[in-house]
Amino acid sequence: MESKNTPYSFDINTFNIKLETEWLGREFLFIDEIDSTNTLLMGKNSEFKANGSVLLAEKQLAGKGRMDRTWYSSKFENLTFSILISGERYLKANPLVYNFGAVVAAAKTIESLFQLYTKVKWPNDLLISEKKICGILCESIISGERLSRLVIGVGLNVNQTNFQGEYNIIPTSLMKELGEPAQRERVLAEFLNEFEEIIEKGIIAPAKILKEWKDRCPHFGDRIGIKQGEKIYNGVFDDLDENGALILRVDGEYMKFHYGEVSLIR
Repeated sequence: MESKNTPYSFDINTFNIKLETEWLGREFLFIDEIDSTNTLLMGKNSEFKANGSVLLAEKQLAGKGRMDRTWYSSKFENLTFSILISGERYLKANPLVYNFGAVVAAAKTIESLFQLYTKVKWPNDLLISEKKICGILCESIISGERLSRLVIGVGLNVNQTNFQGEYNIIPTSLMKELGEPAQRERVLAEFLNEFEEIIEKGIIAPAKILKEWKDRCPHFGDRIGIKQGEKIYNGVFDDLDENGALILRVDGEYMKFHYGEVSLIR
């Protein structure tokens, strides 16, 4: 493990004490600044090979969100990290285990540590009081016909209180919701503890992960719009299929979406 010691730096020793996983996060690298943790782990010549490797950066200069958006995060205040999945057994799992499972892990972490009520927004945003506190971005590499590498990028707002820029969803943080700082080391360790358990369970029964996600989603039956490129589809959020695709009911017919930007129609 490597670290750059600064007065406000992430304390790896505290993190290690609280980490209870078997394999997730046991290969851990902490970097002060980097363009993007996802990009580094996704590189074909990346030195990271171990399944469950975690790369945490204090600041990402080109952090990525969904739909090619840039993710802004203040240094020393949040958790911006990526997880590598490279083991054959884990790469064979239904992708929803990672995409939806990471959101569920973040929700469980916040609920367990801070007793805050969370909601999920399709496909992989986590909200508190209708404000976004966490986002997930999954990327993968396919070699031939085989998935060879999966990277889960996580951005979790912990102690940031001022957010610059324009946002589709107003951001919030644990500190804004709690009124006091939260310990980042404790939050990251608990997230990885929860996520490892979810992954192991999801490999065997992905439907259970989907159910946990659906139990936290209040939008079933609501009228929504789904934006794909320049086109918007309006209808009723009917359900998710077994792979997490959104099923939209439009004038008595059903449409299935694997990606898109969802907004509620008030």
